[in-house]
Formats: sequence, C-alpha cells, structure tokens
Amino acid sequence: MAKVGWGHFCDYAFFDQENKVCLIGIFKYILTQHVPVQHTRCAFVFQVIGEPNENVKIELKLMRPDGREPLLNLKHPGFLLSPTGEAIHIIGLDNLLLPDYGPYEMEVFLNDKYEDGFIFEVRRT
Repeated sequence: MAKVGWGHFCDYAFFDQENKVCLIGIFKYILTQHVPVQHTRCAFVFQVIGEPNENVKIELKLMRPDGREPLLNLKHPGFLLSPTGEAIHIIGLDNLLLPDYGPYEMEVFLNDKYEDGFIFEVRRT
C-alpha cells in the first residue's frame, strides 16, 4: 500500500542527468510586509513509496490558513510506481498567490485517503 515518504516546499526543483532529484531553496516561511503576496517561483516535491509497479491515485490540496477551501486542488487519476516501488513528483507552483498570513498546508491524499500534510507559513516582516 502506497504512503508518502517525504515532502518539501522549495524555490526550484529538477532531476539531474542521473535522475537524482535536486531541490534549491527549501523553505518553511515566506516573509512579507503585506498580503496578498505572490511567490513567483516555487515547487512542492514529494516521494511516494509502495509496492513495485503499484498504481496510485494522487490528490493534492493546498489549504488556506482559515481551512475553508483549498487554494489549489490537483488530481492525478493514477500512475505507476517504479519497479522498486518509488516515485518522486515535482509539482510546479509558479506565480502562487497567497492571500493570507498564516500556515498553508499541502494535504496529500493517496487512493482517496489522507496520508500526510506539509506546512509552510506566510509571516509579516
């Protein structure tokens, strides 16, 4: 059964020529004098681990600090894990508009089940 291994928010992420994931500018806080603020370049990167060649459905919800409604709701109907039972995903979030101060949580659902959440916070400078 698939589960989340790890997840990070960063300014930029890519796979190098040997297929190694590279993360630049991992962050937990965004400092700003006012909201809304636009983060021009960022990404959410996460690992899914499970059975070899397992088919996994993913849903990502970026929740606002008030928890009312998702700022983003991204769905992938199914993908196969590698023969070693792993997949690393880079989700580009360029020009992300953040309307409020407070914690934002990326909720990760695998096969329609909440698996993990990753938080960053927008703080007033």
